[in-house]
Amino acid sequence: MTVRIAVLGAGVVGSSVLRLAGRSYSRFKLEEAAGGSFEIKRVLVRNLKKQRELPLPEGYATTDFAEILSDPEIQIVVSLVGDTEAELNYCLASLRAGKVVVTANKVMLAKYGPELFKAARQSGSALLFEAAVGGGIPFVDALISGRLAVNDITSVQAIINGTTNFILTKMVENGASYNDVLLEAQQLGFAEPDPSFDVGGQDAAFKLAVLASLTFGIWVDVESIHVEGITDVSEKDLWFATKLGYTIKLIASASRNSLDELDLWVAPALVKKGHFLASVGGATNAIMFEGSPIGSVVYQGPGAGGDPTAASVWSDIAKAARSILSNQAIPLPRFDQELEVCSSQNSESHYAIRVMVKDEIGVTRDVGGVFADAGISIDQMLQLDETKRDGEAEAVFTTNTAMRANIITAITQLKALPTCRDITSFMRVIQ
Repeated sequence: MTVRIAVLGAGVVGSSVLRLAGRSYSRFKLEEAAGGSFEIKRVLVRNLKKQRELPLPEGYATTDFAEILSDPEIQIVVSLVGDTEAELNYCLASLRAGKVVVTANKVMLAKYGPELFKAARQSGSALLFEAAVGGGIPFVDALISGRLAVNDITSVQAIINGTTNFILTKMVENGASYNDVLLEAQQLGFAEPDPSFDVGGQDAAFKLAVLASLTFGIWVDVESIHVEGITDVSEKDLWFATKLGYTIKLIASASRNSLDELDLWVAPALVKKGHFLASVGGATNAIMFEGSPIGSVVYQGPGAGGDPTAASVWSDIAKAARSILSNQAIPLPRFDQELEVCSSQNSESHYAIRVMVKDEIGVTRDVGGVFADAGISIDQMLQLDETKRDGEAEAVFTTNTAMRANIITAITQLKALPTCRDITSFMRVIQ
């Protein structure tokens, strides 16, 4: 039996999916994984006359989605159009028609996941999305029905945006400014002409919404995630981080706090050198799960790009084909756990606070008193001679676990101290 497939979209990822299918060895491995043969019967495009890097055979392409939807031979729809609203309509229609849908659209999943999974359950079809979070990192199956599914996961910390990781890595390695490295990233194709969705943290937030939903069994609204980007990370921040024995990464985090609430945030964080995530450089992504009884589990790999994403897409296609050929249902994730999402004020973390102070006796006592009054325990303090100028110096205080509300209170009180000139930055810390 041959499983027939339609691919919606022939952009970067769509072209990589088609190219992979055309390689003889890749096709052999894909059919081996699928347990049978497959045929890409249709490709949906916007413009039939467009010159493409990968030419489409005569009669292969169509601009009419209805041709795909009404074709009973097409059992798998691979949706890679990029336009969230259009893709939602294609996916819902395909699911309701009983076709298995494969997608890489994290924004669509984060916004409309419950509606999509409901359609899949009602029709007995399935929605597969291994490529939506982490590009080429295969972890979704492990969470739904694999080795992670039988564990009580308490936290997940991830680097899931290649653009920001590339920028921060280069800033550390080269001592370069954010703007200079951003320009390099754009020239190399690691950053979009308008990079705001990446550098502002939104891309990572949509991915975290999907990742946290799968991990904790509740549907996470992306609006409930506290989001900070990397645009304010300075060379001085990275310099101090190095002196303290840390580096800075844009971290996406979901964990249970002391109130047994789900704590969700995306933000730059100081990561202790020696911690696994500190070693993840360039455009690489990594996801670290903590749970019981499994302990720590790490997934690492290319987080973006046509070929890595296409590999994840084809993994899902093979899974769908096996299901069709064996007449066995694909397990869908459940989101029926009872767990509240905490407010950003109740978010718990270690913090690093950089303060410009008068270079005089008693400053450490004054600052320490402010932290104590706010119920915050200081873990480490660093003041370097290189920062002294005109009777002032910069000091960094790192804390033990504290609630964000208490940190904000302490910062407000620090600003009122006569010995404190300015709060130059504060960030979360991962030990």
